[in-house]
Amino acid sequence: MKHNILEQLGLNDNESIVSILLLAEGPKTPPELAEATKITRANAYFVLQALMGKGLVERKERKKKFLYYPQSPNNLIALVEKEKQELAEKEKVLEAIIPELSNMYNMHTNKPSVSYFEGKEGILTFYNDIFWQKPTEAILFRSPKDDDFLGNDWIRQDMVNLTKAGIFMRVISPKSFGKLFEEVGDVKILREVRYVEDNEYPFDSEICVYNNHIAIVTYGKNKVGMLIDNKELANTLRSIFEIVWANLK
Repeated sequence: MKHNILEQLGLNDNESIVSILLLAEGPKTPPELAEATKITRANAYFVLQALMGKGLVERKERKKKFLYYPQSPNNLIALVEKEKQELAEKEKVLEAIIPELSNMYNMHTNKPSVSYFEGKEGILTFYNDIFWQKPTEAILFRSPKDDDFLGNDWIRQDMVNLTKAGIFMRVISPKSFGKLFEEVGDVKILREVRYVEDNEYPFDSEICVYNNHIAIVTYGKNKVGMLIDNKELANTLRSIFEIVWANLK
C-alpha cells in the first residue's frame, strides 16, 4: 500500500518498492535488493541510481561492497517542490507558445480561435503574441490604465522592443492623460498618435489589431485579456479605427 502512495508522488513501481524496503529494513547491497524485491540485479542498479538522483538513497562503501542507505522521507517534500517548480515553468512555456500553436491549427481548420488570459502574468504573456505575428503595423485603441497595471518601465521597454522588431504602431489615445513619449533613450519610437477627448469617450479597455488578431484587455476589477484570431472581425475593427483616425488630429 505504501509504495502505491509513493507512485502518486512521481516514483515508478520499482523505485517505490525499493524505497519502502530500504526504509523498513535498512541498507542493502544490490544483490540483496534484487533477491528481496524479485527485481533483476541489472534493474536493481538502475533503480538505485534513479533514487540517488532524486535524493532518496545514498551509497556508501563498506568492506569493498557498496551499500545503499535510505535517506530521510522529508526529502520527498523537496522532490515534490522541484516537480511543482518544473510544472510552473512548463505552464509558462505553454502560455507563451499556445497562441502560435493555435495559429498553426487555425490555418488548416479555418476555425477562429479565442484565448483568455487572467492576471498580470497572463496578460504579459498575452502581449508577446504580437512578436510571434510580426506585423508591419498594429493599430491600438489605448487605455491609459495600462500604465498603472503594467508599469511605465515595462511599457517603455515594450515600445522599444516593438520598434526594434520593425512594428509600426498607430494609436488613438485619450487626450487628458498627456502626450505619449516619442523616444526612449536614443531609440525613436515607431509610432503615430492621435488623441480623443476621453471625457466624452472613456477607454476602460484596450484594443489592439494586427494581422488577423484582435487583442482586448480590460482593466476593471478583474484584469482579463482576450485574444481573437478572426480575419473578418479584424478588418471590421480596422475600418472603425480608420473612420475615427481620419477625424482626429
